[in-house]
Amino acid sequence: MDARRAIEIVAHVFRPAPDELHRDTGYCLRDRYGLSDERLPVIYNAVDADVFSPALREHRERIRHKYRIGEDATVFLLVGSGFNRKGVPATLAALAGLSAAHLIVIGDDRQLEAAKGLTRTLDMRSRVTFLPAATDLMPFYGAADAFVLPALYDSFPDAAMEAMACGLPVVTSTRSGAAELVTEHDAGFVCDARDVSALTGHLRALLDPELRSRLGANARAAVLPISPSAMTLKLVLLYKQLLEASVAHKAAARAAAKLAVEAPLLHGEDGLGSETLHPDEPPAARATQKPPPR
Repeated sequence: MDARRAIEIVAHVFRPAPDELHRDTGYCLRDRYGLSDERLPVIYNAVDADVFSPALREHRERIRHKYRIGEDATVFLLVGSGFNRKGVPATLAALAGLSAAHLIVIGDDRQLEAAKGLTRTLDMRSRVTFLPAATDLMPFYGAADAFVLPALYDSFPDAAMEAMACGLPVVTSTRSGAAELVTEHDAGFVCDARDVSALTGHLRALLDPELRSRLGANARAAVLPISPSAMTLKLVLLYKQLLEASVAHKAAARAAAKLAVEAPLLHGEDGLGSETLHPDEPPAARATQKPPPR
């Protein structure tokens, strides 16, 4: 099917809600509150690369056989509930013209039946598998060739990190927190969430096994440093720094209060302004002054 026609059909079935259209990662704390990077330490969601690893590929043959996925098909995995926000419509439109690709969507949405009907309209029913959110993800990471999540907004998706740990290249959007790691480590592709043409190009590029292998290796290397132990240590050190700063601030406040109490009073600060000498009056004048007549 022509890509433009696929986009038109998808747009007719899935109409993003206004809040989904206008949410933007520009509303980050730094920009909104004018905070410096030093005051915004970043601690990533940890991923256990021992649990999520390329070893899960042992499930590949079983899963593909169970869901009647051809051995030669390139399998893209998308995990997330709320199809509009997670980019399911754009992904369906992008894959409509890629006959060698199969999409597995794991997640829930009240428009699930509409999405299934859309696959029939796009003549790709046999190339899309929908599964509920309660599904065990690990075998599907092993069965997939790449992970796709062109979300309208997603702060830092755990599923993308788990997929990267499994050695899967990732295609995501500029409004996903995963884009930072994907771009920095050359672990996949990043595009605008609504740019279906760019998304199609990225998915088509990943039909190449050699490219998938290289990007997938980069993806796993990118998440190895964000292990549970490393992120726990980073969090503990952050709390230690905050506690030390709090103690230092309180100590400074107590010292300032003590200094204010012990400081000598200046003329007039004791409320006896009438006893204060006139600036032009010599000190001896007070002793020679006579009391006024009664």
